[in-house]
Amino acid sequence: MERVYKEGNKLINEIKNTKLPESFVSVWCMGQSSFLVKYRDICVLFDPNLGDSLSKRPINPVPRNFPSPLAAELLDFIDYVFISHNHADHLEVDTITKINKCNEKVKFIVPVPVKEVLINIGIASNRIVLAHGNTEVELKGISFTAIPAAHYDINLDKNGDANMVSYVVKLGEIGLYHAGDTIVYPGMVEELKKHPINIAMVPINGRDYTREGKGLIGNTNFREAADLCKDINADLLIPMHYDLYDHNTENPAFLVDYLYKTHRGMKYHLFQPGEKFIYSV
Repeated sequence: MERVYKEGNKLINEIKNTKLPESFVSVWCMGQSSFLVKYRDICVLFDPNLGDSLSKRPINPVPRNFPSPLAAELLDFIDYVFISHNHADHLEVDTITKINKCNEKVKFIVPVPVKEVLINIGIASNRIVLAHGNTEVELKGISFTAIPAAHYDINLDKNGDANMVSYVVKLGEIGLYHAGDTIVYPGMVEELKKHPINIAMVPINGRDYTREGKGLIGNTNFREAADLCKDINADLLIPMHYDLYDHNTENPAFLVDYLYKTHRGMKYHLFQPGEKFIYSV
């Protein structure tokens, strides 16, 4: 891990030293559904899975395909961590606790039912921001709206709050949609179209009988992700959730082929781990 941390220090400096105009954002890919986004001086982290906890499970260990580009204990500058739901590849306890320990200003945005999960791992309640479905929340410098996610169903707690959400985050003039884990469900497109979305981060790992038989709940496949991006009038598609764990991957070339045949001209970007991408309106 020393090599990874050394390279991570270089990446940390790149993130900190990136300065862009108001109508730009920088995006760094961490793998799976983890992305770091910088708007002005605000750094936002989505579904961070920066550790190796899944490979250390006593039952059904799952190794990473590549090391994390960053070490969680270096993220003392992150402003907001968005967590879509309580699955270990989206809410990795080791990653969350390390960020919380090194960072005095960070806020964790979670679906309402997930609050107790963070409390139980030692996150103070004043660091937690609750994501109620379809309600815009203002934060310092940005705002967000949580959209219920269906993985496969929309699961609600006794108060009607979704256990799993997607996020539409407003970064100045730029709207960013991070789908978390979801399939497309009735009314979802109409709800998303209420929000101007420039960047759509959508899973493409799909679902099938074999994986479902092993208890793996699936997501949108590459066709559904592309069609969704088209239907909500997003400008750029960033596919995710296809690269980190062998048991639940997809070949992104299938997406590219489908876009070429069906949605020719749609913008997309395939990331390498740790790669920086700049987007502007």
